[in-house]
Amino acid sequence: MDWKPRFARTMQVVGLCIDPKKVGEVVSHLKPSHVLLDRAKLKHVINDPTNKAKKLVLLSDTLHSVSEITDVPAREYIEKLIGDGSATVRQGISVSVDWTHFTAKEILTELLGAGVEGTSFETIGHIAHVNLPDTQLHNAKLIGDVLLQKNSPRIQTVVNKVGSITNEFRTFPMEIIATSRSTSSGDGDDD
Repeated sequence: MDWKPRFARTMQVVGLCIDPKKVGEVVSHLKPSHVLLDRAKLKHVINDPTNKAKKLVLLSDTLHSVSEITDVPAREYIEKLIGDGSATVRQGISVSVDWTHFTAKEILTELLGAGVEGTSFETIGHIAHVNLPDTQLHNAKLIGDVLLQKNSPRIQTVVNKVGSITNEFRTFPMEIIATSRSTSSGDGDDD
């Protein structure tokens, strides 16, 4: 299953249109309250495409209006900016995203539903080790692929524990559920 195309979309976010000289002040005031757009590989400050003399400070994609901000100091600060004319609110700013902008947990929740278990992992070198519960074994390849893709190049192989520790060396049987390494080519030259 190629899951990556499913995450290509355009989100509509709320932004504050401000003078570029106020960007540092506004961002430093709002950052601790977690109301800024916070997606990997996306900037929360962009040029205003309709007014080159202004910048847009993008708010979280979970917000549809300033009134939804639950952090009272952040909401009051934004309302003050609007009240004194330092900012205007812009609704429906289009932001294009794809799978690279989502966390592994967000991807797996969308693909497999809420309450996905077994997505945390331990690492040893380039190997990630998961303990999938029986309820997720049928999704092992998908879970492994998502974890591999979201943690590459640091992680190159994802394994799942398939049995118990039964010996003094504390080893356990496992299966490879995803790998970026090519399978044995038969030339006998392993890395």
